[in-house]
Amino acid sequence: MKIYKQDSYFQDRAWSAFGKWTDPSNMDPITVFVPDVDGEYVLGVADEQRLFGPDYVYRVEIAPLINQTQFCITTDYRESSEKRDTLVVPRGNRIERTWKKIRVPGNNYNGDYKLVAKGLPSGVRLKAPIVKSGDNVIQVQVEAAADAKPWAGFVDIQFVPIEKDKEFTGGYVLNAAAEWARGGLIDSFMPTRRCALAVVDPAPFIIHLKQPKLALAQSAVLDLEVSVERIGDFKGAVQIWAPWKPNYVSSGTLLIPAGKTKGTLQLKATDRAIPGNYDFVLSAHEDPLTHKGDAITLGSGTGFNFVATNEVSLKIVQPYVKVNLARTAIERQKEGFIVAELKHLRSLPSAATAKLIRLPSGAELIKPVTIKPGDEQVRFPIRITKDCLTGMYKQIACEISIQENGQIITQLSGSGTLRVDAERK
Repeated sequence: MKIYKQDSYFQDRAWSAFGKWTDPSNMDPITVFVPDVDGEYVLGVADEQRLFGPDYVYRVEIAPLINQTQFCITTDYRESSEKRDTLVVPRGNRIERTWKKIRVPGNNYNGDYKLVAKGLPSGVRLKAPIVKSGDNVIQVQVEAAADAKPWAGFVDIQFVPIEKDKEFTGGYVLNAAAEWARGGLIDSFMPTRRCALAVVDPAPFIIHLKQPKLALAQSAVLDLEVSVERIGDFKGAVQIWAPWKPNYVSSGTLLIPAGKTKGTLQLKATDRAIPGNYDFVLSAHEDPLTHKGDAITLGSGTGFNFVATNEVSLKIVQPYVKVNLARTAIERQKEGFIVAELKHLRSLPSAATAKLIRLPSGAELIKPVTIKPGDEQVRFPIRITKDCLTGMYKQIACEISIQENGQIITQLSGSGTLRVDAERK
């Protein structure tokens, strides 16, 4: 039996250029060999560049396979490593961290596991969801009680399999560059198996996230209500964003101005968002443009307070209605209809209002239409003015506004085509 393994691929070394995202302890190529039968095997080593001689040395290490998975804190290239590689939690507040799973060659454990923190000081707790085998990013929260004492040290955060009697190991690892090479590449690392944690003085503000009454539907938006509890004489502006979101869910950044206490952050889901319940938190810090005068200082984290909101349950569901817009042709300076076929995926709580968006310039929707529960078809009246250019216009969509629990849900659906023809003579 012959197995060829060459050492020119990064995925075989399991390390990255910045040494933050994968396991840098595997600088040499790795292969997992599972023999089919018992017996003796011969291992040979050859140089692909055909360089050899008495001064060339090759080292081969053979070790039994261990089921393991590691994780590290994700790092933004705009941030200093010290900012995200440590857990700094103010007393009476909480922080969040997004941690990335590290691919370890040969891991055969595909079950679920949980995070267990050992060595936490009194009054500090770490909360993390159950980690599924397919999860690549984990969001954890660290909270310090108001009466927690200032503390600094290292904690051991481990993966523990949910299934009993499973041979599995793993946990947090920090890969710090010991020496930087030209071009940003690293050839020497200092791996650490403990996570640095500090409990510091209280932050001058606490961020509260209101539990949403509505679910976030696919191809729809959801407004989240956020408030700032200011402590002492702090009146500055606060910037709030979502470091982690479910797949195919996006959001912007919310700025609550100086002296204000409330704001709204909007989430938007595509039609590929996966229905389910998700634990969700937001992160916040002082506005860098007013707090420090520039955004560069924010990258180091010096002088800023980083906190997280309370956790809420975010539910993603199917949309109420799926819309199929029929292909339509209308002459200039004429009126016509774009027909929408409706498929109800969930029962509408009440009548909804629908309109068309992305119409070409010079094409007008005469008036919105009403969609009632059970309607299978609606017709949008369209007017084409003399200013509309002839041609084919695609990606016309339907925007549906649905009222539920006193709030308006906005859903996008459909992708229609409108052909504008010249006037007939």
